[in-house]
Amino acid sequence: MRRGDSGLDDERPLVTLDGRQSPRAVESTADRAFDVVLFGLTPAAAAVFLPARALRLAHLPFRVGRIPVAGEAQPIEANDLQLSDTQPFHVSRNHFAIEHGPDGVQVRDRGSYVGTIVNRIQIGGHRYVATAPLAVGENEVVAGGPRSPFRFRVVVALRQANSSPDHELHLAYRD
Repeated sequence: MRRGDSGLDDERPLVTLDGRQSPRAVESTADRAFDVVLFGLTPAAAAVFLPARALRLAHLPFRVGRIPVAGEAQPIEANDLQLSDTQPFHVSRNHFAIEHGPDGVQVRDRGSYVGTIVNRIQIGGHRYVATAPLAVGENEVVAGGPRSPFRFRVVVALRQANSSPDHELHLAYRD
């Protein structure tokens, strides 16, 4: 699979968000395994992974949130990735999670104040939609609003039977 390929024979819209069809949704994949890798698209997001360029998610759900400042309580659930943000905050302590969904892998806003942007669709915050599917291939996730310094590329690769995760990831994303 090359960058940009969805790996699907049929790319019909399968899921609706806010009454609109999502052309990036994937087929039902309840019995399939995925490799998910995060890349920082902005300097603030890339700095989280230094010295590495990317982070392979070892488990799902994978929770992302802001490091609490002095006097704030710890997040409700422990975060797997903690982002260092300053006031005015773009990221909440409990911001978003990447998790298994009914149709593959999805992003769920964890009750953040500003919300999360997934492939240009805003979820969470003051919106009624709290989840968005991730397509097999490349996706963009922004923790916060359009001006947030925390933009990530999320590459989802469908792991084939009798295949190593490293080989599938290499095929899904090549520089």
